[in-house]
Amino acid sequence: MLRVFDDDAIYTSDYQTQKATVSRKKPAPVPQLIAQDISSERRDTLEDEIRAFVQSVQTGVRPLVSGIEGRRALALASIITENIEKGMNGFVPVS
Repeated sequence: MLRVFDDDAIYTSDYQTQKATVSRKKPAPVPQLIAQDISSERRDTLEDEIRAFVQSVQTGVRPLVSGIEGRRALALASIITENIEKGMNGFVPVS
């Protein structure tokens, strides 16, 4: 699950159910959050990834994400995970 906090809203994305919502403050004497579904296309992203890989191997066409780009994304994810474990937050410098 991913939550993004904005000035006046909370955006929530549940990767397991593939549902997304936005919750906004309702002006009232007692503060309330009103949730609204965000429409999105339900897909099997792992299947999409496997199909794209097989097609790339069969046709020799460069994949949308190269191995170098994938390695960089994994390195960044590792840095973020380490920083979370250390209790750090904020900007993550990348070399």
